[in-house]
Amino acid sequence: MLHLIPLLILEKRDVVIVEDLSVAAEHRPAMTKIFLPFVVKEDSLKDEFELQLFTLIYESSYQRRTAMHQHPLLWLAAQKKADDMAEKNYFGHTSPSGFTANELVRSVGYKLPDWYKVKGNNVESIAVGGNKPENIAISWLNSSGHRDHVYAEAAFYKEQQCIGIGKSKAKDGRLLTVFISAVCADN
Repeated sequence: MLHLIPLLILEKRDVVIVEDLSVAAEHRPAMTKIFLPFVVKEDSLKDEFELQLFTLIYESSYQRRTAMHQHPLLWLAAQKKADDMAEKNYFGHTSPSGFTANELVRSVGYKLPDWYKVKGNNVESIAVGGNKPENIAISWLNSSGHRDHVYAEAAFYKEQQCIGIGKSKAKDGRLLTVFISAVCADN
């Protein structure tokens, strides 16, 4: 659902700060910073890990997308998937209950193209292990199927410019990372 709210926009060199003026100052959520050329909402990232991974992937010479945008609903889907894998102790594109990546993205309210399979994965790459964004980016680069998706080397993924990244620690301490990309949609 789209909500229109009054905003205050402050420009600072290559950063634009957007503040929601519809809420009293002491109750305002984190301001949104727009880092050119992509958008990141401060409270949509748990820490700098996701932003660093996003930046590494976006700035890679292997990246074939012309633009990438962090999308809060896709971030939510990626985080839910990472947390689900950690809590239920599995590593896979389909949950133990049979819930698929496309279903997960739709369940958070993101509109995928109608022709994407209901029970399928047109949107997700996952990684286990690696405690630094560089390790994850390199592992996806070294896997042809993941490289096709994450770096859009396959033509199908070039139009998927809205991105979500999530991570969670598994019970054994290994890091579970999820990258979700989708065609940008009005949600």
